[in-house]
Amino acid sequence: MKKSASILLIFVPPSLLLGLLHLENELLKAGWLNTKELAFVGEETGTLFDYATNVWGWDALSLLVGIVSFLCVITGIRRLAQGSKEPV
Repeated sequence: MKKSASILLIFVPPSLLLGLLHLENELLKAGWLNTKELAFVGEETGTLFDYATNVWGWDALSLLVGIVSFLCVITGIRRLAQGSKEPV
């Protein structure tokens, strides 16, 4: 059980990150995401929908998912390494 959970920690979060990045690129190509320079980045203002569909927000979300994914991979590798040292 511990080994399968460790393997899931290694493979699932990076897969989710790649899926999120792919979704962001496809939404940007389709014109669903806007590239306005809103509040924290530029001087433009917008509605709540503009903020939710802004490419900068999606990039920030991708960064957070990437950080969590990296930590999950490190944790999964450590758990696998510790599990191999325990007697069976």
